Amino acid sequence: MGDLDNRRQYFFDTKVSEEIVYNLNRKPKINRNTKALIEPKDSFNLFSNLGAIPILNRLLTMVLALAALVIITVNSIIGLHDQMVPESQTYFYSQTDINGDSDSPLINSLLLSGGVGTAVWLAMRRQLRKYMTFHFKPFLGRIGRTTSIPIQQLISGISRVELNHPTPRVVACNLEKGQYWRGSGSHRRKVSFSEPVQGVLLYEKTVNTIPRKQPVQNHFAGKVKFAPMFDALYPPCVVSKSHGLDVHGEVQLLVDKLVDQELAGTVALRKEDFYSDGS
Repeated sequence: MGDLDNRRQYFFDTKVSEEIVYNLNRKPKINRNTKALIEPKDSFNLFSNLGAIPILNRLLTMVLALAALVIITVNSIIGLHDQMVPESQTYFYSQTDINGDSDSPLINSLLLSGGVGTAVWLAMRRQLRKYMTFHFKPFLGRIGRTTSIPIQQLISGISRVELNHPTPRVVACNLEKGQYWRGSGSHRRKVSFSEPVQGVLLYEKTVNTIPRKQPVQNHFAGKVKFAPMFDALYPPCVVSKSHGLDVHGEVQLLVDKLVDQELAGTVALRKEDFYSDGS
């Protein structure tokens, strides 16, 4: 928590113009778990999902899982071995760092295994999403406070299988982004972070089912109104050379028993729309 506290102190202690401070203080406080909004819990059934994707993607997913299992197992065994034996008998991980200080082969192997596991899971999730296509429709123009887009004109997609209780959601949030230093000595390293804050839900609707090979957008009604985003969020702002605030928006398609779909978009925004009260 110390690093997080120091990081946030460094961010918010930076000087900001009085105009920005005044307008930001007028923003409403949102009692919403922004991280859960941007990264909702993905409850899916692996076997159901494997059966829903093409056979080549299914095989690739299983190969990725097997490769990760082998790499993580072997790497952990090597890390444990190098932790227990004298330095002269280690296989891969050194017991000292470049400065001659004591180091832990087991911890280093676990860190590497964690990185491998995360990378492989992200690759597997991309394959598990192949049960359908899901894209943004072309949109020309700028999104402003008065923009209102029918959901059917925002997304398109077709699924290979029937979708149960599909729920499209359009969400937006601020991203606090920057870098800070962690550790000391030879273990000191620069860490980049991107933390979602102040999230807002712009659209959500659930239907019972969507038959296979039917355009998913045809089953949802209503418009995405962007005024609440400008009411609740802060405008993009570079606070210092290493810290700033960005606006992030995405469309999610939550589906029972299958890995959720996600589209993240970047559009031009006007700072004035965040300061206006819409009148």
